[in-house]
Amino acid sequence: MEEGNGTLPMEADDDVDTKGDIKLFIHSSPVFKKGAIKRLAIRNFLTFGETQPGPSSRKAPAPLYFYFEPSINIISGPNGFGKSSIVNAIALCCGSRAKFLRRGNVYGDLVKRGAGIDRAEIELTLHNPDHPKGQTRFARTIYRQSKNERTPNNEFFINGKPKKFHEYRARLKEEFRIVPENLSLFLLQDRIADLFDLKPFELLKCAEQSVPAPPPSLRRGFAA
Repeated sequence: MEEGNGTLPMEADDDVDTKGDIKLFIHSSPVFKKGAIKRLAIRNFLTFGETQPGPSSRKAPAPLYFYFEPSINIISGPNGFGKSSIVNAIALCCGSRAKFLRRGNVYGDLVKRGAGIDRAEIELTLHNPDHPKGQTRFARTIYRQSKNERTPNNEFFINGKPKKFHEYRARLKEEFRIVPENLSLFLLQDRIADLFDLKPFELLKCAEQSVPAPPPSLRRGFAA
């Protein structure tokens, strides 16, 4: 990985390990819908580190990859083996703030503890039939400490190009209808009670943000 370009390696050496402690159960469907997650890459995030090549290999350590199918995907594993970390990684890469995960604003705590580890990297590949490559990559780098007083400890990238936080979130919202703080889209385990506490108009707002935008012809009809 080239430092600073926000791009994790595009190809993994192996498929997802379905024999380990965390299993990704998939149910195949013929096509991906726009905005569907195709792949998640994680490096040094919370409990996850990176893959280590064998002693005789010349390959550099690589991120951990999780591949998804077009239909329902279920991540299963024993308690304490990182299922919530995967969901947190998806939410953060979709533009969530740390406080949404009930972690205050201390982003450095999201970086895996260990000697020489100064950052965590997350990348989501979303299906995008409108893009020439058929997908859009959103990446977020979280530093344990800010580089300097003017630089926050988060960097954002879309297809490898650096973006400001508001640009990053706007692209997700406008093109894919992804609003990370919407509890109907991201319902974390410790936020379930918050969903039931929403008022009716707040639930309506969540629902409206979740559905795809109507086609231009239909919008013109409403305007008339």
